[in-house]
Amino acid sequence: MVTVQLILGLALSVTLGDSKIERGAPSTSGDYWERFPAGWFGANMTGPLSPVQLSSLSKYPLIILGWQHQIWWSNFSRISHAQLSELRKIKSMYPTTKTYAYLPLSWAPPMWENIRNIVTDPSICQRSGRFYDYFLQSRAKEEGGGGEGLPECVRGDREEHPLYSDTFCGQVLANASLERCRSLYWNFANQESRNYILSSVVAPIIDSQQPFLDGVFFDGVDFAEFSAFRFNITNIPGSPSEQGKVYWEGITKWTTKAVSLLSSKKLKAMLSIGQNSLNFFHTEGSKDENRFMKQLTRGGWVRYYEFVRGENPFPVLPNIIREGELGMSVVIHVYLERNVSAPDLTDHIALFLIAREEGFYFMASTGWLDADWTWHAQYDLEYGQPVEKPQKIFHNESGSQGITYSRRYTKCNVSLKCSSIDSDDCKGAIDFLDF
Repeated sequence: MVTVQLILGLALSVTLGDSKIERGAPSTSGDYWERFPAGWFGANMTGPLSPVQLSSLSKYPLIILGWQHQIWWSNFSRISHAQLSELRKIKSMYPTTKTYAYLPLSWAPPMWENIRNIVTDPSICQRSGRFYDYFLQSRAKEEGGGGEGLPECVRGDREEHPLYSDTFCGQVLANASLERCRSLYWNFANQESRNYILSSVVAPIIDSQQPFLDGVFFDGVDFAEFSAFRFNITNIPGSPSEQGKVYWEGITKWTTKAVSLLSSKKLKAMLSIGQNSLNFFHTEGSKDENRFMKQLTRGGWVRYYEFVRGENPFPVLPNIIREGELGMSVVIHVYLERNVSAPDLTDHIALFLIAREEGFYFMASTGWLDADWTWHAQYDLEYGQPVEKPQKIFHNESGSQGITYSRRYTKCNVSLKCSSIDSDDCKGAIDFLDF
């Protein structure tokens, strides 16, 4: 038996001209639907973008500069200044392009000036010190080192020094002993720590860059909860699971204020949160996205998904369909194999088109640097606009229940067929219509 189910409820259809448009289907008018919404999230480690590189960005409606941008040029210091200057240049050249600045959230790398001001303060090592409880503390031993030039308690030997830290610069082939590569982790359970991040790290960036900025990308929103709490955190009470709950409550409180602050300035917060960390379907270890969203200004933030795969679309696909229904913006980032001259993006683009709503963006790269990005031929194809909501069909295959997602567009029909609801062998298809 084949069962057809509309994901977003019962749909009624009307005929408008030659197109059959479903009642309740999303509005598809406006500039957003005039081109494929490909995003670029790269960096040039050694200096400003060249004229050729700047020209190559003209096709992208969304641009984020990563933390690696001009990292060597800036000598691992005050890196936001170089990044923001570059974003100002990009926005001046391409006024309609959405531009986002980068900030780490779980980590506190001293490459940002107002973070360095606090992590070099000796009070972080003193129990009665002003900044003592601003960062996670741990007695667990960590291999590594680095941090020369920082206060003694920031060093890497966890048997002697209480602050939890690790190195942040591996992606740029930096010497781990560089003091600016030894990163602490913010203690989001501490209200004063949360206030400092917002007022002294985030606010100066957004106040100085209007109107050349559309938002801020916050990386690793959930990272500390899944990494640091393995290492015997000592300044949040309770078991690791209890500590994680308290920490996440702090994250939720902070993001609520951050989204509100940015929204008040007509900016958006883009939050990088793992697909299994926060969703509507309560996968193992996940937080309840319904509860999370009730506390945030819904339209003021964008969800960024990393490591998305079309052949393994769960839980991302049903979750972003739900987010689109609620009016959220979503960015999905697919990592491609290196040394493949013309990769086939069909599976990944099919996933994206099935869920796509206003403000959705698609990224594909082999890494985080400028050379890892290219404009793919499939971005130039005309997919049209959706004329119905996403649909799914359950079917039996070899004794297991399979599922196919599909959606009709004005210029193509899109599908993603999976042998089971947790399949990693889904196959996408995009069939273009003859006119």
